[in-house]
Amino acid sequence: MVPETPASRNFQTPVLARIFRGKRISRMDWKLIAAATVFGLYVIYRFRPMFAGSRAALGSLAEARKKIDAAKTDEERALALAEAGDACAGAVGRTTGAVGYYTRAMRANPSSVDLVERAAKGLLRRPRALEQLMWRRLASEGWGGNNKAAALAALTHLCRVYERSPRNKTRARMFEHLLVALGAPAPPRTRADSRPPPA
Repeated sequence: MVPETPASRNFQTPVLARIFRGKRISRMDWKLIAAATVFGLYVIYRFRPMFAGSRAALGSLAEARKKIDAAKTDEERALALAEAGDACAGAVGRTTGAVGYYTRAMRANPSSVDLVERAAKGLLRRPRALEQLMWRRLASEGWGGNNKAAALAALTHLCRVYERSPRNKTRARMFEHLLVALGAPAPPRTRADSRPPPA
């Protein structure tokens, strides 16, 4: 029998085990490493379109910023700001920027219902940001005159945000009553709540 030396021990020990200071890696450890690797690759694959869309959205944000600088009228500026808001809403992690651009757009043209609808569409998957934006819109401008239609649209979208949350059904009912009192039609209800709208 050949006597064991430190050099011969190194040849018997796997390479990764030597990296981990002589500890041997068991089969369970290898399975865990393989599962973590597969999961990481799956996450990268699934979120790839989101990050690709985010890059495209950031490109359109740069174009929108140029339009904001070149705008001469309030309407042009409002549309360019809404375009920048759309770009931020489509990018990953830019929700706060989207709310900021949409708020500035609504302040530039407070009577535009299209801007309210565009902002609601852009933030549809982010109900808290949409709620925050609609409250800003309602608080920053008066509700009378030319601004009435835009204020009613903001109230309608707030009602829809609250309608989706089971905890906020009473707020949704309150906004329905407010809309009817202001002369606007009540928004359609979800299937979960089939009570008739207020008359």
